[in-house]
Amino acid sequence: MFGIIRLLKERNVGMFYISHRLEELFKIGDRVSVLRDGHHILTDTIDHMTMESVIENIAGRKIENLFPHTAKEPGEPMLEIRDLTGDKFFHVNMTVRSGEIVGVSGLVGAGRTETVRAAFGIDRYHTGEVVVCGKKLAPGNPARANRLGMCLLPEDRKVEGLALSLSIRENTVISSLRALNPTGIINSPKEKAEVQKSIDSLEIATSTMEKLTKFLSGGTQQKVVIAKWLLSQSNVFIFDEPTRGIDVGAKSSIYQLMDELVGRGAAILMISSDLTEIMGMSDRIYVMSGGEVVGEMSQKDATQSGILQLAFSKV
Repeated sequence: MFGIIRLLKERNVGMFYISHRLEELFKIGDRVSVLRDGHHILTDTIDHMTMESVIENIAGRKIENLFPHTAKEPGEPMLEIRDLTGDKFFHVNMTVRSGEIVGVSGLVGAGRTETVRAAFGIDRYHTGEVVVCGKKLAPGNPARANRLGMCLLPEDRKVEGLALSLSIRENTVISSLRALNPTGIINSPKEKAEVQKSIDSLEIATSTMEKLTKFLSGGTQQKVVIAKWLLSQSNVFIFDEPTRGIDVGAKSSIYQLMDELVGRGAAILMISSDLTEIMGMSDRIYVMSGGEVVGEMSQKDATQSGILQLAFSKV
C-alpha cells in the first residue's frame, strides 16, 4: 500500500491519509493536521513534528510513557489453552499467569481470534481443553467461562461488545444482573451506585450514566466494556485488538487500566496487529501463523523483524 501511495505522489496525486498509527504518518506524510474533539488543533510539515509532539497535540496533554506496563512477579496459571484444535486453528497451547500480559501476534487469518473465541466458548472446537483458574471449561459455554472469572473484549466492540442502543448504565450492569439483583427485582439505587463507582474509577468521560453508548468515542466505549466485566468480578481478560480505532490519548488510558488490572493479580491475553503495542505491553509473546503457534518469546528478546519472520512462516 505504501508503495502505491508513493507512486501516486510521483504522479502528482494529492491524498488525505487518516490513521491512528502514527508511525505511518512519518513514513509517507508531508504535512500533518491534528483534530481533537471536532476542532482543528494544528497543521505543520512532518519535518517540524516529532512522534511526541503529535501525541501531545492529539491527547491535549503530555504523555510521559505511552506503554506504562511494568513486569510483575507472575503467579499461578489462570488460563491454560491445551492442544486446542478447531476449523482454523491447530494444536494451540497457551498459558497466562496471574500478573501477566501475554500478547498474541500474527497476520490477519492466522487463527488468533478464532482461537480465543473458541476458548471463551463462543465457537466450538474439535479437540483439546481450556482450563480457567484450575477448572476445566466445557466447550460452547461462555456463561460458565464468565462464572469462572473469564471475559472476552471482542475485536468489534460495537457489534459484539456493546448494545449501542442502551445506556452506559445498562451496558455496565448487563452481565451482572443476577449478582446485583439476587431477588429477581431490579434494585435501581444499587445498580446506579455500582455504575457510578465504575465511571469514577475508570474515568469514563460522560455527563450522565444514561447517555447512550452509540454517542461515545471509541476509547470511552472500550472503557464501558471493561467496566461491564470488572463489575462481573472477572480476573482473566482476553483483549482482542484493545485499541483499534482509538486515538493515542485514549490508548494511553487503556494501557494504564491493563497495567492496573495485572497489578491486582488479573491475567490478560492480548491479541493485537500493532507490533509496537505487542512489544510495549506484553511480558511474553506468542506468534501464530497458519492457525498454529509458531513461536514464543519474552519481551526482552522480541524484535519486530523476529515477530514478522515467524508470522510469515506458514503463509
